[in-house]
Amino acid sequence: MKVIPLSGADAVPDYRLPEKLNQAMCLVKLNDGSLQLKVASPFINSIEVMEYERRLKANHVPFSLEACALSEIVEWNKSAESDIKNEEEPTEQTIQKKIITILSDAVTSRASDVHIRLEKIVCSVYFRIDGKLAYYEEYAAAEGNRYVNCLYNTMCLHQSHASVSYAEPSDAKVREEYVQSLGLTGGRFASRPTSEGLLSVIRLITRRDRALSLNELGLTATQEAVLERAISKPTGVIFFTGPMGSGKSTLVQVISERMTARDPGIHLATVGNPVESPIKGAVQTALGPKEEWWQAVKSLMRLDINCIVIGEVRDHLSATAAIEVAQTGHYVLTTLHTTHPVDTIARLKSLQVENDLISDAALITCLVGQRLAPKLCPHCKKPYLEHKNDLLPVFQDLIEQCCQPEQVYLKNLSGCEHCEGKGVKGRVGIFEVIEVDAEWMRRYHERGKTHAYDYWYQKGGQTLCDNTLRLINEGMIDPVMAHKEVCNLDRDFLVFTEDIRQKAQHHRRELSEQIKTARVSVDF
Repeated sequence: MKVIPLSGADAVPDYRLPEKLNQAMCLVKLNDGSLQLKVASPFINSIEVMEYERRLKANHVPFSLEACALSEIVEWNKSAESDIKNEEEPTEQTIQKKIITILSDAVTSRASDVHIRLEKIVCSVYFRIDGKLAYYEEYAAAEGNRYVNCLYNTMCLHQSHASVSYAEPSDAKVREEYVQSLGLTGGRFASRPTSEGLLSVIRLITRRDRALSLNELGLTATQEAVLERAISKPTGVIFFTGPMGSGKSTLVQVISERMTARDPGIHLATVGNPVESPIKGAVQTALGPKEEWWQAVKSLMRLDINCIVIGEVRDHLSATAAIEVAQTGHYVLTTLHTTHPVDTIARLKSLQVENDLISDAALITCLVGQRLAPKLCPHCKKPYLEHKNDLLPVFQDLIEQCCQPEQVYLKNLSGCEHCEGKGVKGRVGIFEVIEVDAEWMRRYHERGKTHAYDYWYQKGGQTLCDNTLRLINEGMIDPVMAHKEVCNLDRDFLVFTEDIRQKAQHHRRELSEQIKTARVSVDF
């Protein structure tokens, strides 16, 4: 007879049990192969136990129920721990092969990240696919502990600690030689202690076999033209903004390769933490273990560079250093965490960057904001007009007000064989690109953010909301998901007055023949 995990693959996968329930019952595989749920007598009629029984039945797991003393449950759980300890310790090579298998399955599933949740009793693994976490597998805590330790201690470099820490955050980079065959150039490992154990996340860094165009990423022709004008200038800073995982690194990579391809004689250097996807024609460096971003920038300035790609601006010194590099005649691409690109100046002000540095349109040339949205499965998406009553009235009102209902499609919650039951497959980039000029800067600093934003919008600027609605009306993304995760559908109605919107629409009608929407062919 053997105890099996209550939330394991043979029972109720991915079910988080209350701590007291873990100690008050156990699932035993008897000698004849049948399962018996042993429950301490005081808990036999508890709601938690009945809910667990219901889930077992829902998973078509045959079992019998037996009430017993709490002391018996304790002994069974002790025997399970003893069995784990007595198992033959796998070799380092065996554990590495298992880790590579997990990463390989993640790549096959088009995952961007692998989450390993190590708790007292179990270790659960999840993949982030199309922006959402999906359950993968579960292991005993001791086994999961071996995986995390082996990954960090033997398969990584640039570790922040000699061995993975269970008391404070750890960072490292997965060595390329272990994942090269999977189409990866490495992975970014990060961990943090939790109340139950340790959370580890591996960001998978994908190798791209060919250069991508801005159009393929999802930028419109108008936005592409703005970026082309920006990178054709001899100096300046482009700030790429957006939440973590919004595709900023991919866009920076594509623009950098565009610059080196057009002018192979330039010296483009990058500093990242760690180095991510390879950039053809660039010299890529990693932030040192005790090095600050501003120190890395100062160091690169002594290496005869033309353009610097800075992984992140996060404090006063790094923000000031980035703009001062442009001030000395170089070009800078960097990222900044703000909700919208128009908030960049306010963010730099909060970092106490001198006003002279953030009021010059020759230094800050372009502000880019972006999001990633899951693409609807073309095989099972549902027409909005036929299924509108499935939505809450608040979402019906938004769609009727902001979209073209006859062209809108919804996610099929059941999915199909083509999308593996998810209703979505792949992601598309959605962008807002602000071209900064002297008038924009003057309005911002004299009259505030709103007046500068109005000015840009009236000139034909395409907002994040504009492009979100465009993709909804093309039937590419779900309006409810977009409203919750990308941009509220009525944002432009809230941000711009009726007069401003009418002026912008008039300007766009004049330019309608020049504006071409993106034809997306690449998933993020």
